[in-house]
Amino acid sequence: EKKVEAEENKKSEDKKESDDEKKSEDKKEFDKKEEKTENKKTDDNKTEDKKEEKKTDKEDTKKTEEKKEPENKKDENKKTEQNDNEVKVDYVNHAASEESDEEKETKAKKKKKFIIASVSSAVAVLAVTVGGMVFYVNSNSKYFDKGSKINNIDIGGMTIEEAKNTLVDFENNYKISVVFNDSKKVIDGSSMGFKFVDESNIDDCLKEQNKDTFFNKLLSKGKKNFDLEYSFEDVKLNNILDKMEEFDKAKMVAPVDAHLEMEDGDFVIEKEILGNTMDITKATLAIDEAIREAKEEVDLNEFYEKPEVYSDDANLIKKKDNLNELIGVKITYKLPNDKEKVLDGKTLKKWLKKDEDGNYYKNKKKWNKKLTEYVDKLASEVDTVYKEHEFKTNAGDVIFLRAEGYYGYLIDKENEVKQLKKELKEGVNVEREPVFTRKEAAPYDDNYGFGKNYIEISIAKQHMWIYKDGKVALETDVVTGKNDGKHETSKGAFYAFDKRTNKKLTGEIKNGRPEYIVWVKNWIRVTNYGIGIHETSYRNRFGGNIWRRNGSHGCINCPAKTMPKIYEIVETNMPIAIY
Repeated sequence: EKKVEAEENKKSEDKKESDDEKKSEDKKEFDKKEEKTENKKTDDNKTEDKKEEKKTDKEDTKKTEEKKEPENKKDENKKTEQNDNEVKVDYVNHAASEESDEEKETKAKKKKKFIIASVSSAVAVLAVTVGGMVFYVNSNSKYFDKGSKINNIDIGGMTIEEAKNTLVDFENNYKISVVFNDSKKVIDGSSMGFKFVDESNIDDCLKEQNKDTFFNKLLSKGKKNFDLEYSFEDVKLNNILDKMEEFDKAKMVAPVDAHLEMEDGDFVIEKEILGNTMDITKATLAIDEAIREAKEEVDLNEFYEKPEVYSDDANLIKKKDNLNELIGVKITYKLPNDKEKVLDGKTLKKWLKKDEDGNYYKNKKKWNKKLTEYVDKLASEVDTVYKEHEFKTNAGDVIFLRAEGYYGYLIDKENEVKQLKKELKEGVNVEREPVFTRKEAAPYDDNYGFGKNYIEISIAKQHMWIYKDGKVALETDVVTGKNDGKHETSKGAFYAFDKRTNKKLTGEIKNGRPEYIVWVKNWIRVTNYGIGIHETSYRNRFGGNIWRRNGSHGCINCPAKTMPKIYEIVETNMPIAIY
């Protein structure tokens, strides 16, 4: 092989020398061409000099020649460069094509020898490595592999005895933290007899490790985690848990959902109550399992009953806003005698309906019913018609007028309901009086509501006083209704709600005919059932006891000469006190 190789090397060197000579000749030929190119450039330059000498004095011809001259130079230079490049390319191509078939064969043989040597070296290294690892694995059968664990306790590199001691030490110091929703309790392992079920299981762990094939160990890098079960005494653990107040059912508080409550006239969200009611069975099982797995902590929060609705619930927030818009109205009633009554959320809340879950909502039927009831109650508090009235007589005595008259405050309930519905729907705050049908002439502190212009009639004295601006403007004796239990004049607080002249008075109809028909020149109505104040032309005497035996049919009879003056003084709606 060496001899053949020497011959091949000799041939290669001879070939190389021949190639070098060839290349030298090519180089000389290339240099000659370069010299010819340079000579050609020199001749061109001389030609250009002669052209310069032949320039004419004419300005136009000179400019033309100057423009053509650079262009001719560029074209000639371009041709010269192209010739040079062609010579160089020919030289390089010629040299490259001279590589012989023998040289190619030599290179291929060298490459093959290199590949064979590389593969042989790699196989040798791999064999040494694998052999070493097999030796290491087989020699480590009495020790746990590095990184091995029992119940997450590191026993890597330990013998069985060392691993046992490590685990016993863990057993003796074991504690588990029990996490409640607002507290944490620690249970000592020794207090519940915590230990391994069987220490011989540690031997089994090492045997299991050694059963592994070399390649399994190679892939896992020798790391393995073994799970061994621990044991404890159930009775002792249950006694410990029973003493914890978190497991005392009597102290457990059920969770409460976030809900709406009224506060200062507005709905607000009452935050949820988490409570501490726990599923004791599931919690105990979780603790049991954690101890058997030697865990150091067990969280019981997942076993607590939890609220279904929290304070950040979007639906709850929306409901709060809607209800506040509904009951956020404030109606302030300006009542007689400088009193006020306010209708706001505190009352409107009671008009809402509440479902089984404690959620408020507007039920139209209940809402309207409560609204009507509110107006009825308002009227009962404010209305003074058909109620007793305090009154100060001409003699200075304060008496109570009988609750028969319709003088006073009277709320128009039908129109008040309509007005209130409208205001609540619009959601506007309002200050106003109720919608009245009738009102008193003055506040209560002004002569008990009778003011300074009024009429006073005393049945006992058969006398009438008419007051203007707080003073008696006119007074006269009168004759009132007969004291027979049928034609008596009504007593109470009234008002003059109608004035007429030339009024026809008709008595009770009997047997198809009125008891009487009388025309009067001046008529002031006192009641809506026929009693009034008018003159009586057929009477000459008034006052005294005439009314007892020859009284009227209920009207207040006045002297004919005085009645025109009375009619003139008395105004419509003037209060009338009869006692």
